[in-house]
Amino acid sequence: MTPYMRNLVLAFLVACGGKNADECRLEAEALAKLLADTPHQPGVFFFPQHEVTLVARTDLKVAPIPDAPVIAIDADAMFFDGNRLDVASELEVALRAAFAKPRTGDQARIYFQIDRRTSWTRVVDAVAAARAAGFTAPAFAFDSGIKLTPPPRNAIDDQLDEIQHGSDASNRATRLAKLASKLVESCKPLAAAYGSVSPSNEDKAEMVIRVIAPSLIECNCNLDMAGFRSLMWRLLAVEPTVQVISFDATTRDETLELPGATTWAEASKRIEVGTKGLKLIAK
Repeated sequence: MTPYMRNLVLAFLVACGGKNADECRLEAEALAKLLADTPHQPGVFFFPQHEVTLVARTDLKVAPIPDAPVIAIDADAMFFDGNRLDVASELEVALRAAFAKPRTGDQARIYFQIDRRTSWTRVVDAVAAARAAGFTAPAFAFDSGIKLTPPPRNAIDDQLDEIQHGSDASNRATRLAKLASKLVESCKPLAAAYGSVSPSNEDKAEMVIRVIAPSLIECNCNLDMAGFRSLMWRLLAVEPTVQVISFDATTRDETLELPGATTWAEASKRIEVGTKGLKLIAK
């Protein structure tokens, strides 16, 4: 779901609906916790440059990935801005041409999307070329290994499937927004809560999660909670397929020296979370 669709539908969450107060509180708080604990940040600006098989790392913390250039590397070549580059010197030239200004602070970051079969020598050369072009804060992309488990299906999921995956994409966002509005139309506290915070710069997903439990409790959960849970999951859950290990641009306090023929699948095991900076050497 695109950020536009998410924001449009979240903007329609202006109403909800009664059951036992204690039961409602438990359900509302459980739903809020489920959504808060589920990755829900759409602001991931990692755009793959080339088809590669990333190394899986399940030890990485889920976090938004700020915008920065991406270099793809496989066993045969490097790829930047849609172009194939056969040697590291070509990468340096391409980066200098694309980014003429000196790189400082966050602008010094660059992502490396590396196929697991790539040799350590190729990785070292690519990082050195990027550094020579001013990108001194390398960040390595990994398959996060995270697979989200959605809530149990219920009647509304068939409608959501048809809207999201049907052939008529022209009014998909409008149809989804109307379904959301109909589902939650009886909860006035949620409408009031939304209206009181929407003018701020707060991320809409975070805002909805923050107000959802108290608003549902106030309106005594007078709506289809299972359907609402499925709807919110579809709107908010974002499977973080890629995460990164980043390094400080000004720190190179550790050296990682490996035989040049070592594959990235093996070499990347030596790159630990929390390392501030690395000097990479192929021997």
